Amino acid sequence: MNTYSIGIDIGGTNTDIGLVRDDGRVMTKKNLPTNKYFDASLYVADIFEQIKYLMAENHVNTIDGIGIAAPAGNYYTGCIENATNLNFKGIVNLGSEFHSYIDVPVVVSNDANAAAYGELVYGGAKGMKNFITFTLGTGVGSGIVVDGKLVHGTALVNSATPSSSPKAVLAAADAKAVWRPIPPLRASVVPPSR
Repeated sequence: MNTYSIGIDIGGTNTDIGLVRDDGRVMTKKNLPTNKYFDASLYVADIFEQIKYLMAENHVNTIDGIGIAAPAGNYYTGCIENATNLNFKGIVNLGSEFHSYIDVPVVVSNDANAAAYGELVYGGAKGMKNFITFTLGTGVGSGIVVDGKLVHGTALVNSATPSSSPKAVLAAADAKAVWRPIPPLRASVVPPSR
């Protein structure tokens, strides 16, 4: 029996919301124009309406988690922190916002890290131990995998700890799978000879 998660890819222009099966297959998706929202609470409410629609359309009653790939997404706090390319400013606690609608694990990650993890689990980097993924969109970012593990960096706060739910972490990877315009490139770095 399949299980499902919701993947949300927040971009400066558009937001893609997908219902993703446990094998990484995007069953269906919806889109919202991110740049029309100046109020984060209204934005999350509209995303949740799309989630309910996707679940009903596919006869899915429960989901394992919600993964969100976002500009300036902080994995440790579940917040978008002062994203320059979004109209809603400041610190937006997406975890809390979504928990007001549904009680499932919510993982927020910076969009480039989510893309790297998605490639590690489902994409062109499957089986690779060390690589970097660069993302180009409204902004530019990179996600780094070392020894098969995503490098999250450090947080400047001591508040929340990341979710321990592996399904929700995979949902964050699924968020980038919702919209995948080009296959990744593999490259090797060869040190210069002396």
